[in-house]
Amino acid sequence: MRMTGIVLKCAENARKIATESKSHFVGPEHLLAGMLDIPPSFGATILRRTAIDFGKLADDVRKLLTNRKDRGAGTEPAASEAYKTVVQSAVQKAGELGQSHVGTEHLLWSMASDAQLNEIFSLHGVHSAEIGKMLVRLAAEGRREPFFDPVAKTWE
Repeated sequence: MRMTGIVLKCAENARKIATESKSHFVGPEHLLAGMLDIPPSFGATILRRTAIDFGKLADDVRKLLTNRKDRGAGTEPAASEAYKTVVQSAVQKAGELGQSHVGTEHLLWSMASDAQLNEIFSLHGVHSAEIGKMLVRLAAEGRREPFFDPVAKTWE
């Protein structure tokens, strides 16, 4: 299944954030921080609809990143098992919704199911089920993150 350009940018941001924070792994928390750095993403739009305080959420995610124990200088960070699980779950959720691509909305729903991030979301009054319901409703309305097909040079 294909990923939107914004998802790829989130992944790139996550790796950059993990490298800058000297983490040995890229985790779901890095992916969330990377998505929060791209406010026009559909995932960020869904979060805004929950009336979440973006700045406070970003601060809490950054605190989590600075308190990690796997920090140290050296190698390029590798994707953690939790990161891989979030991405695999996002692919599955997109398929369940009958969509041909994975957008940040699918990543967000999957990230909200991650135990550590679920705790942070809960502190801000946002729950995985709420995100899921919102995403299903938006999908039923035909709303999704646009996907640019570089081969056909068209937007889907």
